[in-house]
Amino acid sequence: MPAQHLRYRSSLIHCTGSYLPADIYSIKKYIGAYAAALGGVDIILFTGGVGENQFECRESVCKDMEFMGIKLDNNVNAKVRGEEAIISTADSKVKVVVIPTDEELLIASDTMDILKK
Repeated sequence: MPAQHLRYRSSLIHCTGSYLPADIYSIKKYIGAYAAALGGVDIILFTGGVGENQFECRESVCKDMEFMGIKLDNNVNAKVRGEEAIISTADSKVKVVVIPTDEELLIASDTMDILKK
């Protein structure tokens, strides 16, 4: 699989809807798999529903990932809800960010694309 395809696909890993410990485990596995395939991680992006609004999800995903260079600023993370922010510490080797998405706009745009076909 080409590296650019992996980079694109890696953007699809995010917390959405309600989540369970098994979901957190799966997300961590995906991060590890992509890190191995791409030779490291530069950024982890949280978006969509739970990813942008639930600090507990972000905290759980990043917990015990320091060995990969991921250091979450728990104080900043706990304050971020639905807004764009960097939630990693200044000395984190991996930047961890939250970027809100307009899911309704994406659904409407996809619907229009389908209707045009």
